[in-house]
Amino acid sequence: MSHFDEPNLRPAERQVSAGLIGSSVAVPGPGRLRVEPDPKAVAGTRCFTRERAAALGADEEAQASAALLVSELMTNVVLHARTSALVDVTGHGDCICVSVTDGSPMQPLLSGLRPIEVNGRGMWLVNDMAATNGVECDDAIAPGGKRVWFTIAKVAPAGDGS
Repeated sequence: MSHFDEPNLRPAERQVSAGLIGSSVAVPGPGRLRVEPDPKAVAGTRCFTRERAAALGADEEAQASAALLVSELMTNVVLHARTSALVDVTGHGDCICVSVTDGSPMQPLLSGLRPIEVNGRGMWLVNDMAATNGVECDDAIAPGGKRVWFTIAKVAPAGDGS
């Protein structure tokens, strides 16, 4: 049993038992996580995403990539949106789709980077590592909010042997 499963509670009432109760991380459904904008919740989101990706048949590399990229999106929620978020991890054919919905109208940006910059690389990573990605309007958290999503292949492509 995953540490996200607490069978005595209805799905909308479960609290993650991974030491993040204070971060108000609740699991509203099997592939969905509701998260408050707390830096401590980013680790729980990574763990949830990795476990869900594994359950959907993703290999280790895809699980690690999904966990890395969702942590970048959740960090944006914590630093910029400052609203609750819904994290969805679903399977679509040979891909895993991960989305983070928040209540902020601010769109993520691919910022111009200078070598000495500490921040600003998250969306570059998403853009480079994901098979596809995008941003859509979504009012699930608040009117004017958005859903930032990416897809990755469940199985990493085989090398060419060179």
